[in-house]
Amino acid sequence: FDDGMLSPVQVDQKKAEIWIYMPEGARFLTIQAENQGVIRRYEFSTGVLQEATTYEMVLTTAKVTTIVEQVIESQWVTISSTPSGADVFIDGNNTGKQTPFQAELLLGAHEYKLAKEKYIASLGSFTLTFSKKENLNEVLVPNFATISLSDNSKNSLSKYYINGILQEGFLPQKVELATGKYILKVENPQYTSQKKVITVAPNQSQDVSFDLQGKYGSLKIVSTPFNATITLNGKDMGTTPNTLRNLLIGSYTLELALEGYGTLKKTIDIKEGVGTDINEQLTEETVATTIDTKGYAPAMVFIEGGSFMMGCTSEQSYCGDNEKPAHRVELNSFSMSSTEVTQAQYQKVMGENPSYNKAANNPVERVSWYDAVAYCKKLSILTDKRFRLPTEAEWEYAARGGQKSKGYQYLGSSRPGNVGWNRTNSRHKTHEVGKKQPNELGLYDMSGNVWEWCSDWYGEEYYKESSADNPTGPATGRYRVLRGGSCYSSAWDARVAYRYNNAPGNRNFPVAFRVVSY
Repeated sequence: FDDGMLSPVQVDQKKAEIWIYMPEGARFLTIQAENQGVIRRYEFSTGVLQEATTYEMVLTTAKVTTIVEQVIESQWVTISSTPSGADVFIDGNNTGKQTPFQAELLLGAHEYKLAKEKYIASLGSFTLTFSKKENLNEVLVPNFATISLSDNSKNSLSKYYINGILQEGFLPQKVELATGKYILKVENPQYTSQKKVITVAPNQSQDVSFDLQGKYGSLKIVSTPFNATITLNGKDMGTTPNTLRNLLIGSYTLELALEGYGTLKKTIDIKEGVGTDINEQLTEETVATTIDTKGYAPAMVFIEGGSFMMGCTSEQSYCGDNEKPAHRVELNSFSMSSTEVTQAQYQKVMGENPSYNKAANNPVERVSWYDAVAYCKKLSILTDKRFRLPTEAEWEYAARGGQKSKGYQYLGSSRPGNVGWNRTNSRHKTHEVGKKQPNELGLYDMSGNVWEWCSDWYGEEYYKESSADNPTGPATGRYRVLRGGSCYSSAWDARVAYRYNNAPGNRNFPVAFRVVSY
């Protein structure tokens, strides 16, 4: 007090108050703290203190902003698991990361959880200190089992469902399922579907087999002549006549083969509880020859039957609407003349040559559809064999190369000039047959030179309703089908899928034909 000259006589600490007994005549009070010097100096507003008088002094402090510098204390933790890929939770929060996991966390105690589908969640804790990082490695306990699924089907077409959800692939399969109950279902087009309920326990593998009940039909096969070998989907099934019972429903490829006859191939659909009857006339096998024994028939090429996609297939590029849709067709075997009927051949049978551009080995032209049919009938009488015009399907199948097809746009090539005469190379006249490249079967001039009559009536939208088995065209019509393009046509018209037509009585210059025997 008084710059240290006076000191308190006595100090009493009371509740929320300090009583200081001071000497008379004191003028101010100084407060100081150790190592900080004077903190406050209060001068009494009453002047000097009077004897035996009590004064009340209320002390207040100014607002003080305290700045605390935060010290972050952390350490690294790494967590690995076997298998990896477990979701990591720290202190109840999903980190959004999976094992292997690494993070820098505050010092102190932490809890963690590792969660992975089909494994039991792993729980634990760790404490981080300054001294070292924490490395954890957990081996997760499986909460699933391997289930082997199979059935007694023989076609590998069984689909399977787990709890109503269709799974990828077909039976047999091995799947991993978490612990719990499951409804398994198997479907197969040739069998009755079946369900089973299973319970999966951890690490307890199971073999689950489905004994499916088949859906059956029968097939009776007769051929003329008989004793033909029967092959069904590549499996030997004896000889004709024969009845095959207990055949699973579905589509089958049937082949009938007999020495001296062409192999017959066709697709058979077996339906549940239904008997299907097949009665086939086998075709005598013929080989290419220069002329028949009597010298009337053109050289013929044997064409083995089978199935093919007819119409606007991918290699045909831009197609006309009448070539759509592309559709599968099944044909019996037949033989076809290797070239168009020549003027010399037509002259020998019919006794006349109506052609405009006359040359013995050029194709006969200026013949109507009726003229071509008449030729076939007379040729059949002269040779004791059966000849006719090809159906539109037979013509296209042969032009494509039959079972030897390499998928060309034109007859045996994707370059029209290599295989045919069109307006770019013909000088608008017909040329001798057989001078361009043949196709895979040894057939010539089916992409250009002359249009060729087919036996079918023409139908603009016939492909939408065409039979798949040896189609013969619409039942009626106004025009007959023409195929192959001509020396006046563009190369596009010479594509093997291109369809054209004409009135059957017309005798246009570049129109001719070739024949088939059966």
